[in-house]
Amino acid sequence: MNRHVIDANDIAPTDKSDSRHAARPPPPVESYCAAGEGDGEGDDPGKCGGVQKPSDNAGRPADQAAQRKLGEDWKRRATQANQIAKMRGKLPGGIERLIEGIERPQVKWTEVLQQFVNTTAKNDYDSFVQQELAFRKITGYPPFSRLLRVLAEGRQESDVQKILRQACEPLNTMKNVEVLGPAPAVITKVKDNWRWHMLVKCFDQDAFDRAMSAIGTVEDLGTRTCRVTLDVDPSSLM
Repeated sequence: MNRHVIDANDIAPTDKSDSRHAARPPPPVESYCAAGEGDGEGDDPGKCGGVQKPSDNAGRPADQAAQRKLGEDWKRRATQANQIAKMRGKLPGGIERLIEGIERPQVKWTEVLQQFVNTTAKNDYDSFVQQELAFRKITGYPPFSRLLRVLAEGRQESDVQKILRQACEPLNTMKNVEVLGPAPAVITKVKDNWRWHMLVKCFDQDAFDRAMSAIGTVEDLGTRTCRVTLDVDPSSLM
């Protein structure tokens, strides 16, 4: 199976009004990572490289202002690469979660990246599990919650949006229930049918029971031209 790799260096900054971007592009990837070097732990058995201190084009250690600028540049590039890969349907779930952690960090995004290099990339299963469980606890995903996904598909985008807004109304004020969406599904359109969904997180059994009582029959909201599907503890959000 062919895989398309998106290089962050191929994506130019989108803010053309800032002449600094055109005059001095961000340093190459090597200013952050170099195989077998840097502050990463261990001897790099995965050959993924270590994490180095940021430096300028001359190789001098970057000051705090330069580090912040470098961080913003790479955050923007990672976000753009994530969006392009998602539109092409070639974004692995693990990488998507990593990018989400960078875009909306509970900790510094540099720490998320360094943890990935030092654990996941080295096939360190125990460390990966502990890191993944910590991430899921912070963001409220299983096993720290139960999930309900409602998917609406129809010819008219306004119809699927209306049905999902109607479905989430009784959930918005429920205790220990969080509603994400309605929002376009990852695969937004199939055979001229618009696809929108919403995700419901239930943080205890009582919340799950109340949510199911509210939307357990949500599929009855479907019409001749709009299909509604309820998925309990979904294995995929595509």
